Amino acid sequence: MGVENILEKITLEASSAAESVISAAKNEAIAIVEEAKKKAAESHAKSLDAAEKEAIESINHIRSMAALEARKLKLAAKRDVIDETFDAVADRLRSLPDNEYAAFLAAMANVSAEKGTLYFSDRDYRIAEQVRPYLKGEFKISKTTVKKLSDGFIIKNGSIQVNCSIAELLSVKRADLEPVAVKVLFAE
Repeated sequence: MGVENILEKITLEASSAAESVISAAKNEAIAIVEEAKKKAAESHAKSLDAAEKEAIESINHIRSMAALEARKLKLAAKRDVIDETFDAVADRLRSLPDNEYAAFLAAMANVSAEKGTLYFSDRDYRIAEQVRPYLKGEFKISKTTVKKLSDGFIIKNGSIQVNCSIAELLSVKRADLEPVAVKVLFAE
């Protein structure tokens, strides 16, 4: 065997070994790529699941917030209607015919005190004398009016003062009257 044969044999063996190494490297590379694809697919699926869950949570949160806001708006609208109703009641009381309005004002005085001086609002001083016949207690009517009072009067008896305005009456009675108004206005 000559040197050339030995070199050829070494070259063939080296070539065969190189092909074997290259083939093994290719197979390993394919396995690595396949594993990477599998991991990428799993990661992608997890990301999609997480994104879907997050989207569902966001949608549910938005729906909850929208429902809450709708309830707030509905309650505010109901509150406005109730306020308008009480304002309408006040306007209706103020627009009673003078004799009925005088009887109403006297009734407020009669349930509020037994005696005292009535200081009428500027608006209602005009019917002060019409109120007198309906009064049951010991009441005097002052010639002085109360400028800051929109209607009705204030009863003063010593250091005690009772506000007998329609606004005050409705404010005091509102807690009792509001549930009735709600039932009538929003019967469902």
